[in-house]
Amino acid sequence: MKIENEIIYLPMFLSLLLIYFLMVSLFYLVGIEPIYRHITPFYALWKPIYPSLLRSLQLPFFIIIGGLSVLYLNHKIYKIMVALFCSIFLLCSSYIQDKTLSFQIFNNIFLFLLITVSMSLFIKVISNKNLEENKKIGLILLRIYLFYILFSIEVASIRDGLTAIAQPYQRTKYEYIGDIGITKNIFELFSRYHEIQPHLSLHGRLAPPGPLSLLWFCSYLIGKSPMSLSLFTIFFGGLAIFPLFLWIKELTYNNTKTAIIGTFLYTLIPSLVLFCATSTEILYMPFLFLSLWTFEKSINKSSIPFIFISGISFAILSLFKFTLLSIGIYFLLRGIIVFLKKQSSFSRLIIWAVCMLIGFFSFYFILYFITGYRPIQVFFQAQKMFQEDIQSLQIIAPRYSLWWFKLFTPLTWAYFTGIPILFGFLRQIGTKNRQEQYEVVLFLTTLLILTLAYIAPGEGERSALYVFPFFLVPSLHFWHNRFNNSNTLGVIILFLIFQTVLTEA
Repeated sequence: MKIENEIIYLPMFLSLLLIYFLMVSLFYLVGIEPIYRHITPFYALWKPIYPSLLRSLQLPFFIIIGGLSVLYLNHKIYKIMVALFCSIFLLCSSYIQDKTLSFQIFNNIFLFLLITVSMSLFIKVISNKNLEENKKIGLILLRIYLFYILFSIEVASIRDGLTAIAQPYQRTKYEYIGDIGITKNIFELFSRYHEIQPHLSLHGRLAPPGPLSLLWFCSYLIGKSPMSLSLFTIFFGGLAIFPLFLWIKELTYNNTKTAIIGTFLYTLIPSLVLFCATSTEILYMPFLFLSLWTFEKSINKSSIPFIFISGISFAILSLFKFTLLSIGIYFLLRGIIVFLKKQSSFSRLIIWAVCMLIGFFSFYFILYFITGYRPIQVFFQAQKMFQEDIQSLQIIAPRYSLWWFKLFTPLTWAYFTGIPILFGFLRQIGTKNRQEQYEVVLFLTTLLILTLAYIAPGEGERSALYVFPFFLVPSLHFWHNRFNNSNTLGVIILFLIFQTVLTEA
């Protein structure tokens, strides 16, 4: 058994995590308490499952043990023995303390085995020197997709079993599921949306009709029970990994290995795991990456059709959430950087911009022509109702000014993006590479604008899932040269999983 220098990252990440908890605790000690008085970030209610902290740490601890065995034990039989020992210990320990064998313990054991087996298989795939020529990339992506689905479901089930997956959609006064059937059909939903908007659920009335129409359409196929629609949300949201892979591949000049690694790390970002199974926000992620990929493809290939498709994709994306329009800053900055790097003429950039705008507005023009949907009126009505909700909230449960949340929300994103990804992102800011400096400016400025555009008083880890990919890509470039040692990647994967399970447990 040989342990290399990369193992030092594990205690370093753990130290950064503890420093974060200490910092948030100090905020609370001096009286800064945005919503909850708990030390896992500002809006996540930290409420361990078990009264004993040691028992709550039991599963995360054994995940570390299992992960390290995958990385550093040379023989498969030794890895199997460690996994078997940890599983038996979890089973016996829970039975001794609970006097029964509950679903929860078997769920935890399955989660532990899923993690150790998946880590082992992924490290094996990445270690393949012929990965760039591998013709089975689609199969690898399919396996990552299935892992993401299973991992999200298992993590969501840690607390209350499988019923936890459907819990959000059971709140019909808050969620879109309560609005299904509010009109005769989906066509009428769009045509009368400006009329019925004030009568929709709490979340529905503040959003465009995209999420509701998608769930409504799906309900024709699988019914509209909370569980069926929750599972649809997970499976549909998980599809984002396919255009994500293509986007990262375009950004990294067709580097398949980096794109595969980035895609897998995406499935481990704490926020995107914790809320994949419990938030409708995940529904727009496939359209986000479709828009980003086709835009990048159009730049690299000087393709007018792709930039037109990107405009249409961006229009569909904006149909899910108004603040997603702020993603437009990325397209603008990316175009400017292309010009500064002399990769394209100014006149071509203007043509790209016009084609993208044509694609964007064509979608809304056709939608208006067919259904009568009025996006501008719906936007201003949503803005008015949002202000009314904020005023009511201040009376019931006063919070800080929205400008304070320009500090609180990024601190939340810092945690929920995952310590290893955050570390790589921050280190990449200081890069000396000229080409990478352009990228840092692009993603850092995009995140700054997204922060200013996010106007909700809290819940940034749930309702702003679109920010996390912009942390991921610069971090990938920092870790890129260190991925030659697969164990470095293994430590990053292991800690992201540990942090996610720790947060939920």
